[in-house]
Amino acid sequence: MKNENNIEVLNEEIQEILGTTPGWIIRFGNLIFLIVIVVLIWLSYWIQYPDVVVSEIIVSFNDPPTKLISTKSGYLNKLHAVNNQKVKKGQLLISYNSEANYKDVLFLYEKLLLVKQTDQSSILSLSFTDNYSIGELQKYLYQFLDKQKQYSLRVKGISEVTNKSDKQKQISSLENGIEYSTVLRDNLAIQIENTQIQLKNEEAMVKMDKLSQSELNKTRDKLTVLSSNLNATEAEIKDKQFKISNLKSDLVNLSVSSEKGREVALSEMNAAFVQFKSIVSQWISSHLIISPTDGTVQFTNKFLKSGQYVNKDEPLLIIIQPQSNKMKGIMNVPFNESGNIKRNQKVFVRLNSYPASKYGIIQGKVASSSSIALEENGKLVSPVTIYFENGIVTNTGYKVSTKKELSGMARIITQNKRFIQRIF
Repeated sequence: MKNENNIEVLNEEIQEILGTTPGWIIRFGNLIFLIVIVVLIWLSYWIQYPDVVVSEIIVSFNDPPTKLISTKSGYLNKLHAVNNQKVKKGQLLISYNSEANYKDVLFLYEKLLLVKQTDQSSILSLSFTDNYSIGELQKYLYQFLDKQKQYSLRVKGISEVTNKSDKQKQISSLENGIEYSTVLRDNLAIQIENTQIQLKNEEAMVKMDKLSQSELNKTRDKLTVLSSNLNATEAEIKDKQFKISNLKSDLVNLSVSSEKGREVALSEMNAAFVQFKSIVSQWISSHLIISPTDGTVQFTNKFLKSGQYVNKDEPLLIIIQPQSNKMKGIMNVPFNESGNIKRNQKVFVRLNSYPASKYGIIQGKVASSSSIALEENGKLVSPVTIYFENGIVTNTGYKVSTKKELSGMARIITQNKRFIQRIF
């Protein structure tokens, strides 16, 4: 009886449990858990977490300023530019004290630059009519003018004309003598021929006792004299012909010698021209500071003035080129992290001199990445060049001053991976 009562009580409790509706968390808990899992998977697919390479960066001018130093120790003659002045390439900036007038030297150099070394006619026609004050350069100018004059005389042939004319007169005189001797030789030959005929006739007459022996001997003597004169005349003709041959050979040699003389004179004139031009160029390099490019002058010593003494290699000024407003960044990233760095990947730069919390960060892109490893402080690094297409402007719109190099930390976004990729 007691057992039956217990069974009834248990049945009532079970019925009560079975008849009670479960709470919502029990009814929908599994579904909510499933939904949460699905949402997390969905978010992990869309949420991306980037791979980055972090390294120090140096931001500097794309074309660094040109530094100009003193080429010698000495007193400055004049400053030809002022601080922050825009100058052109080739513009005079500073001149040193010198015996030579820098204006005359520059004028001469401009004339020399207009002449091509291979153009002998231009060198020959080069004239310096004014009195120049060029100090120690004067002797080199005189040397050139002397060689120029010598070559000019060679070209005109004044030194050879007299000698050539004399030899031609001698040849003409000898030719006239040969002509006269030839006529004389021909006459002697005729006389000899007639005398030989006469001698034969007289020999026949002597045999017939119609002519004395003495008369025959006279004819023989006459023939001997005529033959001797003929031989002498022929020898004279040959001698004159030999002299003419020698004189003509002298004329040829004179012509060759004249040509060689012109070549030597030309070579000496060209050498003197090159030397003078080189000496003037050296003087300009050591006595004048000339701007090597377009840009803006900034004196490194704001107290620099005319008449001041400066030492050799002392910094005087810099020239900031117009394109120097474009900046570039250089990062030396660890070599083992450089494999994923590619062109045009985004780079975010935080400058040390401009805290990101106040000024913001600067965005750039990878311009190039070297495949060659360099050693820096005992570690292998790979240089990476960064360019800033929007200039050195932060994301807050602040324009950073670019008058000097800047340093900071940079983060290269090498790859944006989905969160789910990092899990699996």
